[in-house]
Amino acid sequence: MLSMIALGTMEPMRADGRQSICYDNLIIGVPRVRQLRMSSNSCLIPTDFREDIRECYGPYDVTHEDKTSFGPMNGTAWIYTPSDELEMSLFWGTASLYGGGGYYVDLSTNRSEADDQLQFLFDNLWLDRGTRAVFLHFTSYNPNLNLFSVAQIVVEAPGSGGLISTSEFRSVKLLRYVTTFDYFVLACECIFLLFTLYYIVEEIMEISKHKCSYFTSVWNWLDIIIIALSLICAAFNIYRTIKVNELLDDLLQNPDQFANFQLLSIWQVNFNYGIAVTTFLAWMKIFKYISFNKTMTQLSSTLGNCAKDLAGFAVIYTLFRIILGDFDFAALERANSVFGPIYFIVYVFFVFFVLLNMFIAIINETYVGVKSDLQNQTNDFEMKDFFKTRMKKMLDRLHRKKNRIEKLQQAMELANTNKGGRMDFLELREHLNSQGFTAEEIDNVFGRFDTDQDKTLSSVEQLKMQAKLEEEKMALVSEIAKEEQVALETGLADETIQVPPVTQREFTRALKRLGRIETGMSTMMQHLSTVLQGLSSVEKAKLIRREAMTELLQTVITCICSLKCMLDPSRFAALYVDVEYRTGFL
Repeated sequence: MLSMIALGTMEPMRADGRQSICYDNLIIGVPRVRQLRMSSNSCLIPTDFREDIRECYGPYDVTHEDKTSFGPMNGTAWIYTPSDELEMSLFWGTASLYGGGGYYVDLSTNRSEADDQLQFLFDNLWLDRGTRAVFLHFTSYNPNLNLFSVAQIVVEAPGSGGLISTSEFRSVKLLRYVTTFDYFVLACECIFLLFTLYYIVEEIMEISKHKCSYFTSVWNWLDIIIIALSLICAAFNIYRTIKVNELLDDLLQNPDQFANFQLLSIWQVNFNYGIAVTTFLAWMKIFKYISFNKTMTQLSSTLGNCAKDLAGFAVIYTLFRIILGDFDFAALERANSVFGPIYFIVYVFFVFFVLLNMFIAIINETYVGVKSDLQNQTNDFEMKDFFKTRMKKMLDRLHRKKNRIEKLQQAMELANTNKGGRMDFLELREHLNSQGFTAEEIDNVFGRFDTDQDKTLSSVEQLKMQAKLEEEKMALVSEIAKEEQVALETGLADETIQVPPVTQREFTRALKRLGRIETGMSTMMQHLSTVLQGLSSVEKAKLIRREAMTELLQTVITCICSLKCMLDPSRFAALYVDVEYRTGFL
C-alpha cells in the first residue's frame, strides 16, 4: 500500500523545478498520508476461542478508535493528532464513517526523500492489523482554468478483511477575482449584496407594520429564507477570500508544509449548493406575480389545496421502487422461469396504472373543486388592469405637465403689462402664485430663462421663454395623442380616453346648421297648425249637416206616418224649407 502511494506523488518535474501532475497541475504544498486505527481489544472474543485468538481488531468506530502512541513514538506518524488540530472533516467511506484525526506524515517533495520516509514507515510496521483506513491528501492547482483540485484517496481495511479503495476529488475555484470578468462578477455580487440589505430593511418595515400577521403568508417566509441564504453565502464569500489569501501567503513563505484546503473546498461546494438553492427559490417567486392571471391562480390553488394528499401519495409511491427498475428480476426468474416473469409483468402493469390513476384522481378532484369556486369569482387584479392603470397614470401625468405649461403661459401674458418690455420677477411671481405654483418652482422657472441674472426678463428672454414653453407644450400634446392612440389600439384605453374634440370652426358650423334646422321646423309646425285648424272646421260642418239630415229623416218618417201631413200641405212645405236651410242648400 505504501509503495502504491509513493509511485504517483512527485512526477513529473516542471521546468521551474516544481512538482506537478501531467505538467499542467502544480502541486500545492506537500502531500499528507494519514491513517486511522483500532486497538487490539476493540471487539469481544468468545470464551471458546480466547486461548487461540489473543487479539481482536473490530470494525472502525469513530467513538472507539485507537488513540494510543505506537512504534518509535517520535513524531506525528506514531502519535495521535485530533481532528481539531488537523482541521480535517469526517469522511463517509464504503465500510464506515471515518474521523478527521489520526496518525499522519507529510511527505517530502523530493522523490528519494519521500521513498525514504515511506520505507521507514514500512520497516517500523506503520501499517498493521489495527489499520482501518489510510488517507492520501494533496492539493493541485491548474492555472489554465484557475481551479484548485483537493484530492483525497482512501484505502479502507474493513474488519472482514480485504481492501476497498475510494477517492474524492473536489475541483473548486478558490481564487475568485483574477480576470476582468471576475471583477465584473465581483461588482454584480456587490450590487446583489446591496439589494439584499435593501430587502432586509423592507422586510423589517413590513414586520413592524403587520406584526404577527406577516408570518401567515408563505411568500413572506420565502423572502426570509432567500434573505437568510443570501447573507450566509455573502458571509462565506468574504471568509473564503480572506482565508485563501492567508493560506497562500503562508505557503509562499513556507512551501514545504501541507496545504490544507479540505474544509475550504467542502464549504465552497456547499456555497455553490446554497447559491443554486437561493436562485431556485428566487425563481419560485415568479408564481407570486403570475397569480394575477386567473388561469395561473386556478392552477396554483389546485396544487396548494391538494399538497397534503400529494405528499402522502409520494411517500407510498416511493416505496414501489420497482417502477424505477430497482428490482431483482433475475432472482424471480431463477425461482420460477414461468410464473416469475408473469408475476413481474402483472405487478408492474397493475401497480403502475393504479398509482398513476390515483395521482390523476387526486389532482383532478381538487382541480374541479377549485374551478367551481373560481367560476363566480371575479379577478381582483388582471394584468390588463395593471397596464391599464399604469397607462392612465402616465396620461394623467402628461396632462398635468401640459396644464402647468398652459398656466405658466397664461401667467406670462398677465404679467407682461409692458407689452414687449421687460418683465419683473415680482410681477411674474404674483401671477404664478395665483396659478398655484410654489416658490421653488417659480425660482426654477425664472432662473432657467433669466440668463443675465438681473431679476427681470428682457423681450429677447421672454421670446425664448415663450418659444421654449410652446415647444414643450406641443411635444406633450404630440406625446399625449400618441399614447392615447396606442391605448386605443391595444385595448388599454380608459373610459375617459376619447377621440380628439372638434375644432371651434366645426363647432360654429354645426351650430349654424342646427339653427337653420330649428327655423325650418318652426315654419313647418306653423303650416301644420293651419292645416289642422282647417280640417277641424270641415269636421264641424260635416257634423252639423249630419245632425240636420238625421232630424229631416225623422220628420219625414213622422209625416208619412201621420195623415195630418197629407191633409195639410202647407205645413209640409214649411218643414221642407226649414230642413233645406239647416243643411245648407238654401
